[in-house]
Amino acid sequence: PNPQPEPETPTPDPIDPYPAQISFNSLAGNVTPETLRFMGTIGNHHVVLLVDGGSTQNFIQHQLVSQLSLTPRTTTPLRVMVGNSQQLECTSVCESVSVTIQATQFIVDLHVLPIAGANVVVGVQWLKSLGPVLTDYNSLRMKFFHAGTFVELQGDTETTLNSLSSSQFH
Repeated sequence: PNPQPEPETPTPDPIDPYPAQISFNSLAGNVTPETLRFMGTIGNHHVVLLVDGGSTQNFIQHQLVSQLSLTPRTTTPLRVMVGNSQQLECTSVCESVSVTIQATQFIVDLHVLPIAGANVVVGVQWLKSLGPVLTDYNSLRMKFFHAGTFVELQGDTETTLNSLSSSQFH
């Protein structure tokens, strides 16, 4: 007897089988145990950065792009899976943006997305570029070598962030 062939299961969209991801908490700007928050600067503007190992790419708030006079480049649409299973579409990226965190400069590509809370979310894309990183979530510190220099970043607490005036934040 010939066995019945298995019914074919639909194959996922071959264009993007692994959509980019951003955690729901990062989308809302919430600090969770797996995130660190830093104050940084892009140009002469202060920004709130969230380091999130649950996000695959680096993202910037869409309304911040024009405030910072960044020039986004239109890209092939990137589907971004939000932690709550919703999908957003990212169609532009700001390339080679200079971001300074505690006197250390990083050059990052930032995908434009409607995020709230944090101005910039840096994810695995940025973390991988650093090489080995020692992260202590108890003391909110990250330690790594960058451009041949030992760097230690101290994350901000809610108290530190609350002491910012609204004009500093803008």
